[in-house]
Amino acid sequence: MAPASDSYAVQTDIARVNGVRASFRYVLKLASASTLDVVKDVKGVVPRIMALAPKGTKIYLAFDQSEFVKESLIDVFQEIFIASVLVGIMTIVFLGSWRSTLIVITSIPLAIMTSIAALHITGQTINIMTLGGLALSVGMLVDDATVEIENIHRNHAMGKPLAVSILDGAHQIAMPALVGTLCICIVFAPVAMLKGVSKFLFTPLAMAVILRC
Repeated sequence: MAPASDSYAVQTDIARVNGVRASFRYVLKLASASTLDVVKDVKGVVPRIMALAPKGTKIYLAFDQSEFVKESLIDVFQEIFIASVLVGIMTIVFLGSWRSTLIVITSIPLAIMTSIAALHITGQTINIMTLGGLALSVGMLVDDATVEIENIHRNHAMGKPLAVSILDGAHQIAMPALVGTLCICIVFAPVAMLKGVSKFLFTPLAMAVILRC
């Protein structure tokens, strides 16, 4: 049992809109919730609130954090597009193979989508930090795809059958690629051990990079 009383907190600030007194309300989300979904639901509730509110009441959205998430999402897609175009041009110029170019271009968005699926399975949401981690890992993804396809093309140019070239090319770079991937994971792994606010900020970024690797 606990005592309950009808009271109010002491007012410590004043909100004004165009010089008129107003009431300012924060809508906070849980760490596991998606910013985009929360903002969408809040905007969907506003018309119902307006229908029940006294006549003359106006509701303004003063701050929308989902805009930052949307901008980060756009940045990730821009990174994917720019990386795909540049890698495609480089591949067609140096290797002269449209098939190799198509493989490299296709591997980049497929790897990003796989990372997003892995983030969903691990309970992470699409936010600024996870999108930042994906954008950060695009460069590493491009490096891996370029080295792999170039080595396969080199083996094929030596007269080996295509299937043998693929197996030999993958086998030859497997250890260096594994070591490079493990180095990246080792760098970001300690972030998962952070505590407090830092954990909620940087752990999603580290997980996005590690899962992409």
